[in-house]
Amino acid sequence: MFFWLNAIFWTVLISIPTLGAGLLLILIFLWYKKAVLNRTKIIFTNGTKLFTAQKGRWFVKDDDVVPVKAVDNVKIDRSILGKIFGWCDIIIETRSEAYRIRHVNSKRAERFRKAFLASV
Repeated sequence: MFFWLNAIFWTVLISIPTLGAGLLLILIFLWYKKAVLNRTKIIFTNGTKLFTAQKGRWFVKDDDVVPVKAVDNVKIDRSILGKIFGWCDIIIETRSEAYRIRHVNSKRAERFRKAFLASV
């Protein structure tokens, strides 16, 4: 829901001085949401010692299976708008890569971090 508010805000802001070029920008936002954000998942089951990060678009899907012991940090990233509306990003950091889940409810993010760190 907040993705749409962000897309509409930037579209209106850019379309005023550029006389309609914001329509192209909203189409790019819609494509990005449909092609990338909706297909990015992190799957973690409490009983396993692994988590799976899936990132994909329509035709390509990448799966990374990472052992829980390889996780260095689980970070919760809150922006100013996120604090106002109650959402944040979860960042799971390993030595080689960082996996991000965007626009998560803050209470769910805290529960996820507690459950994840308890299994380590």
